[in-house]
Amino acid sequence: MPYDALREDHWADAARIADYLAHAPPDARVVLDVGPGDGWPALPIAGGRPELLIVGVDPSPRRARTCRANACRLA
Repeated sequence: MPYDALREDHWADAARIADYLAHAPPDARVVLDVGPGDGWPALPIAGGRPELLIVGVDPSPRRARTCRANACRLA
């Protein structure tokens, strides 16, 4: 779902991502997202810190495919 600034849950999520990024060590190189599902928060973090390698691990092949498809769609 595209970002909609009029939806409280969307701007709350955007604030969480900004908080994650603000607290990430400046020399970080890899982020591990356990259970990324559809790609949250891995994909927004990747958008905010493109120099990071984002690794998602999900036990569900279906959710992993969804995350991968969303990543390709956003690339």
